Amino acid sequence: MTLARYFVTRSRDEWLVTLDGRPVGRHDTKAEAVEDAIAMAAHMGGMEHDADVVVEPGAGARPERVWTFGKDPQPRSGYEDDARASHIRRVQRAATS
Repeated sequence: MTLARYFVTRSRDEWLVTLDGRPVGRHDTKAEAVEDAIAMAAHMGGMEHDADVVVEPGAGARPERVWTFGKDPQPRSGYEDDARASHIRRVQRAATS
């Protein structure tokens, strides 16, 4: 498995989510960026990649891993209570040995 590590970092007046050094999301707040990064990492984890989210807090502070697939709770998709997504149903993956 490959590691999908999402970084959340401040850049001027926005928060970036990056993967492999490339921006994959831009947000006004840190909370939005972390939430988006976790959703992306959870998606990659669901495709059998190791995945986590690391926040780079700024100058002098150490990066902090804030979420790891398979260890931390899965994020809500936002579709559970959304009437517009009535066509989406959850599918449980069979256990593999």
